[in-house]
Amino acid sequence: MKIQTQRVGVAVLEPKEPCESRRSDADDQMRGFDPRRRATDSVHVDCAGRRSIDSHRRASIANRVTIAPDGVFVRACDDSVFGELGPGWRKDSVVIGPISFLGLRGYRHGPDRFFQSRNGRYRALKVLAVVTGDREVTVSIADRNTDQVRMKYDPSAWGDRTLYPLEAGDTTTVFGPCLPHRPTQFNGAFLVTGRACATLEISTGDGEPLRRLVSFGAQSCRD
Repeated sequence: MKIQTQRVGVAVLEPKEPCESRRSDADDQMRGFDPRRRATDSVHVDCAGRRSIDSHRRASIANRVTIAPDGVFVRACDDSVFGELGPGWRKDSVVIGPISFLGLRGYRHGPDRFFQSRNGRYRALKVLAVVTGDREVTVSIADRNTDQVRMKYDPSAWGDRTLYPLEAGDTTTVFGPCLPHRPTQFNGAFLVTGRACATLEISTGDGEPLRRLVSFGAQSCRD
């Protein structure tokens, strides 16, 4: 059973069936992990966390993000996952302001097979996005890097395979966290056409976005 998620505003990203049944093989495949170890051994939809979000906050989110344009996916609290991150998880992450990418750091030294094309398709490099606080976080691939790197955090686009064309990913993803006192986790992946450096742009709506050059198999990345 796949999670039914629509490429529209946060307001419609509601469970279409009882939470207990919203688990699928695709969830297992796209579970976020550090290349050296699993980030979560048992990932499941966090029903309790989602049901604690009050209707006023949902309305506020819906008013701010109503339509997702092409290339943008909105991943709401309703489609977050839950698992024990373990001690020291931040040191295995690339931390950019309010969001951490658990597993991304390990891909800097990834083997060739992680970055090789197979008939125009690329391996989904699994990365768990962890959002701290209760503000929506927008993550974008810098325009100059979108022909090399995309994000894949849309559960409805996952299948029973690990290889996808670059166009199957998004250039921007908006993450809607759940509760301010507990990090919210979102499983997903990056698609990369080869060893590369790419700039991630992180915005919470105020001021200039934070920018970080990250490595996908490139030993050295410099601004």
